[in-house]
Amino acid sequence: VLLVGSPALVGRDGAHSAVDWLEAMRSQPVWSLSKESPMHPILVKLIKENNLRIKIDVCGDVLTLKQLLRCGTGIGLMTYPMMESELKSGELVALKGAPAFPRISFNAAWGMDQSQTVIRKLVALAKTISTFQ
Repeated sequence: VLLVGSPALVGRDGAHSAVDWLEAMRSQPVWSLSKESPMHPILVKLIKENNLRIKIDVCGDVLTLKQLLRCGTGIGLMTYPMMESELKSGELVALKGAPAFPRISFNAAWGMDQSQTVIRKLVALAKTISTFQ
């Protein structure tokens, strides 16, 4: 989990922003996935722990949020697998000095008696290509 932003918004110093994460949090819009996302409470906790008086803008779609961040509309908290290509291409940078965030566990459940071939194939494919550990 990383705090990220567009280099056009937060500058670039190698793989990180030129601007310190706390300065960016105070001066730029802060985006999160929906309140149901496991990342939202992490962001809320970070804001409270640092006595920041800011509001969180919410976006319910990962692809839309990535686009908003790439376009420089603010900074956001996202998991590395969700933004790996944008970080590697330089479209997004990790915010300098940001604290380490806890790992987010990912669970999937399905019935053991699922007889539908499509579901079984999808689950097998997901297990094969998953970046979650």
